[in-house]
Amino acid sequence: MDFLKEETNKNKEQYLEILRLIKKYDRIVVFRHIMPDFDALGCQFGFETWLKENFPEKEIRTAGDNHVSFSGTIFPKVNKITDNYLSSAPFLAIICDVGDKKRIADPRFQKADYIIKIDHHPTDERVYDLAITEPDKSSCSEIIANMFLYFETKGLTLSAKAAKYLYIGMVGDNGRFLFGSTTPFT
Repeated sequence: MDFLKEETNKNKEQYLEILRLIKKYDRIVVFRHIMPDFDALGCQFGFETWLKENFPEKEIRTAGDNHVSFSGTIFPKVNKITDNYLSSAPFLAIICDVGDKKRIADPRFQKADYIIKIDHHPTDERVYDLAITEPDKSSCSEIIANMFLYFETKGLTLSAKAAKYLYIGMVGDNGRFLFGSTTPFT
């Protein structure tokens, strides 16, 4: 079981910087890729839920297109965000599960004061200020769940609701734990 602790602490410095940035910004918008799948929606709504539960004083939004079947049933619908909202105060953009800039569901992420990217798709395109990229992980949801487990050591909690969204993302992106990207850590 030492591999669990080792894996959870692997990105400790980036996790701490992300936590510092979350604490710094009053507005946070969580983005993900176009034509969302289970992982894109799972990590987006898992992150949104975790943020709202641990930082209720902050304005948290989600951006992108809704899924034809999953939005409003398995997952909530994304927020309608006006240009005025994004221009009226600095905000932190958190981009999940997107390898390429052209696949980010809402190009207005570029209006952010600071951009974090968390993903399991490698990319050479730099559209972020800070990134965690782990191509060996089965899903972006797995990376985010790991980060939230680390944050529990800092007194923050991962609720059943946030964990459910992340779990759905993992199950969907690794074929019900059957794909080769699934590890004992997953």
